[in-house]
Amino acid sequence: MSTATATKTETVLKFMDTYCVVLFDDTVTSIELVLDLLMNVLHYDENTAFEYVMEIQEEGKAVVKNRLTKDQANQLKDKIIDYANNHEDDSNLEVLVAKEI
Repeated sequence: MSTATATKTETVLKFMDTYCVVLFDDTVTSIELVLDLLMNVLHYDENTAFEYVMEIQEEGKAVVKNRLTKDQANQLKDKIIDYANNHEDDSNLEVLVAKEI
């Protein structure tokens, strides 16, 4: 096997083991909180954060981060939930870690 083929195979295998973080729409969590957490936890600028909020509102969910390891995705999920719970008492934010296909 050539070096190029081995590298390509490794890249494909790494991609197959990636995860994403999905935020879901709910009737309790404020739009302001979702905007804040997208900017403060995920470090998105205001326009990008707003685009994700609109997608969540219109589609019911949005993949807010992808190409993560399982551990990275779970850590991010925990940070998002902690941020939401610390900034809004009645937050019911649903966050999912999913394996990318």
